[in-house]
Amino acid sequence: MPEKTILAMHKTDNPCRLGWNCGSPATFTADALREIRDAIRPPDNSSRILAAAYTYSYARYPIADVAESIRNTIRAAREIQMPVIFHLDGVNWWNAHPELWNWFDPAMPGYDPANIRNVERYDWQEDTAVQIAWRNWGSQIRVLPPPNLASPAFLQLQYDCLDVLLPLLKDFAETDPDLFGGLVFGWELSPYVQAYYYKSGNTFRTASTAEDPQDGASESIALGYAAAATLALQNEGVITEQTIDGICTWYLDRLIEHACIHGIPRERIITHSYWGGETKRGGGHSGTASVRPGVLPGWSFYGGNIHEMDRQLAMAPDGWALIECRPWDLTLSFLRSVYETGCRIVNIFNWESIREDTKTLQALQTILQ
Repeated sequence: MPEKTILAMHKTDNPCRLGWNCGSPATFTADALREIRDAIRPPDNSSRILAAAYTYSYARYPIADVAESIRNTIRAAREIQMPVIFHLDGVNWWNAHPELWNWFDPAMPGYDPANIRNVERYDWQEDTAVQIAWRNWGSQIRVLPPPNLASPAFLQLQYDCLDVLLPLLKDFAETDPDLFGGLVFGWELSPYVQAYYYKSGNTFRTASTAEDPQDGASESIALGYAAAATLALQNEGVITEQTIDGICTWYLDRLIEHACIHGIPRERIITHSYWGGETKRGGGHSGTASVRPGVLPGWSFYGGNIHEMDRQLAMAPDGWALIECRPWDLTLSFLRSVYETGCRIVNIFNWESIREDTKTLQALQTILQ
């Protein structure tokens, strides 16, 4: 299957009809894949493959539940004979491990002042560690402080979780290579974009959410100082794009290497880093972190003209993955323009946004032909 291109439908983890959620492994049924196949009706023997995709947030739930969710996904893929792309992410959600992030509240589980080394900071001093952050996925929500991606304790958590999950994927890739759509590391990987921090943000942790700033990520303060100091990439001044890229590259390299140790071929690994994300005080990402030897680089794109990504596409002459694609206005013209850039995977984010959109489903059916 690597020589073929893929059109994937990403499953949301929000409660919904036929939804998947790692907190409830029994939700990973074949009916969800059957719904996608029956709605799009892919042609037989096409050079473009219809697949499903899902992000397994392995630090958000008990690892046993995540493992069972993957086992059930594999069973479903085999029953329906539909490939699945497995996103493994331990960064955006790490709620299940307060023993690593709770450095600030003795009344909460896991409290240990030493955990301050495992979370990000908005400046070089340790006392600038954050206690709270915000994320906007359609609307702004409060989230945990983002991790120091270079913290030894945080990295060990990644290894411990992956040691449980990667053997399942290795066996699936070897037994059913045509059904294993790939392994994604990163989810718009960044020290701060999906958990951004406002000036004086720590003061809002115990206040009502009604008092939260609403200015958005572009008005936030770039984080990454903790990881930069840990890796000795920078130690003064405002954190730079080059430093942010270095942090994300280091983290992805560790996960890729660990997957290879477990027997996952490099060519079946897809990376997903961020590009953009400049703030009023430093930061930014070029997208180069995704470009690692032997793997397929992946990025998100929510714009209307794929050539807005020409800087990133120039980094990937051997192909790339639009691993997070907008679900709205998916015209045949737009999809063709994406594949014409050498894109090997288009992953629609999310299936539940288009499942009843007849016009979009027709465009998807046509592009598969």
